[in-house]
Amino acid sequence: MLSILIIIPILSSLIISLFNLSLNKKKYLSLFTSLIILYFSLWTLLKYNNGNGEYQFREIINLYYYKIQLGIDGTTLSLIILTNIIFPIIFLLIPKDIKNNENLIFILFLSIQSLLIIIFSSLDLLIFYISFELILIPLFLLIGLLSLREKEKIEAGYRLFIYTLLGGLLMLISIIIISKKYGTTSNELLLLKLNENENINWFIWISLFITFAIKIPLMPLHSWLPLRTYRSKYGCKYNISKFNIKNGRYRINKI
Repeated sequence: MLSILIIIPILSSLIISLFNLSLNKKKYLSLFTSLIILYFSLWTLLKYNNGNGEYQFREIINLYYYKIQLGIDGTTLSLIILTNIIFPIIFLLIPKDIKNNENLIFILFLSIQSLLIIIFSSLDLLIFYISFELILIPLFLLIGLLSLREKEKIEAGYRLFIYTLLGGLLMLISIIIISKKYGTTSNELLLLKLNENENINWFIWISLFITFAIKIPLMPLHSWLPLRTYRSKYGCKYNISKFNIKNGRYRINKI
């Protein structure tokens, strides 16, 4: 089920990129895609067993020599549903008078939707990190496409990129340390192996906290957010700002 939620936006992105559709058709296709994903998310909620404290709807995707493990608990399921509620609203708020880069705008939003589902459902730190950093690319491009003023959109984009890149490097160092020390990046195995009394865990915790504090963002790491949010055009600007906030708060809860 989780792999279906990830693949559907990718397929819609391919259709938009390969076929010469009108703006209305692109908008309705994206909206229809987001509603289908919302339907499957709600179906997952109905099938979710509240009495089971373990990860549910587990899947393993074999990707060459690496296995991607997916699974959800109550927290991640609620975040996936909230995410999939936001996207139909975003597509409804995109106006019909876009003249440039309309293909790219829809593809970027659909890509973000897939990446967010991977972020929330991944049971592996490495896959989470890759998705966590990949989402910067569509966000960076959307800032440029949906900003009003040339100077401010460049400044907002670079602030987002630099802040989150530096935070991402701290997270990468932590993941390398975890992998070398414990021989795995699986969330479940790490819960069994981590020793709270080890000093190295404090460095890992602080590094991860700084990374996610940038994403929320917490003061004094927040200066990129006002420029990105309040200088964007269209009503979807508010929803764009929520992507990183959900990511950061969710992972701070987890650590």
